[in-house]
Amino acid sequence: QLVAAGWPEMDRVEELEKRVTDSPDPNKELPVFLKIRHAIDTKDWMEATLLIAEAKKAVAYYQQLLYQSGRYGVHIKFQGRDAAGKGGAIKHSMAEVNPLGYRVESFGPPTAKERRFPFMWRCFKRIPARGEMVVFDRSEYEETLVVRVHPKILDGQKLPKERLDKGI
Repeated sequence: QLVAAGWPEMDRVEELEKRVTDSPDPNKELPVFLKIRHAIDTKDWMEATLLIAEAKKAVAYYQQLLYQSGRYGVHIKFQGRDAAGKGGAIKHSMAEVNPLGYRVESFGPPTAKERRFPFMWRCFKRIPARGEMVVFDRSEYEETLVVRVHPKILDGQKLPKERLDKGI
């Protein structure tokens, strides 16, 4: 569930937890996502709610710094099955962020116009500019995996025949 909501892969979380708990400094501050996970695991809903509110404010603060610096763009991906709650997770996690400072991009089936452009063009044209935050509801991962499961989709891409082989 945490992975579907945009959390790091669980093996990475476990590795980080081990590194933090094995730390010789008992006063070392835990990353906020580990605090939230611990509160959820122990069913301390009040603590989890407070930590999530704190994390939302931190995201809003860093989004302002991102915009003011104008040096980097941030690309956040929410990947999950249909009806997995991605839209709600995006809505709640970005609730404190200035709506002018980010945008949400969703991906449905490619339109006729999008099929006329090079493969992956519709993903690349949506990446964030410097100072901007973009949240992808689904991502280019799906774009590349779907054609493996449904190779007929490539027929609509009008790719050169000599480029179509088992590698695509």
